[in-house]
Amino acid sequence: MGAQNGKDLLIKVDMTGGGLFETIAGLRATRVSFNAESVDVTSLESQGGWRELLGGAGVKSAAIS
Repeated sequence: MGAQNGKDLLIKVDMTGGGLFETIAGLRATRVSFNAESVDVTSLESQGGWRELLGGAGVKSAAIS
């Protein structure tokens, strides 16, 4: 197998909530993407018929390959 471009990543988690992160895994990835989606709460009663998004909420995801 020939050489490949990639990124070395460490997966760290704050196990106690105190800001002290522990490394739980390491990997090499060729592609990393982060996404965030809003939560749409538009209804027939939405003021003026405009699209409404739920403030402070959403779905966040990461894809590593």
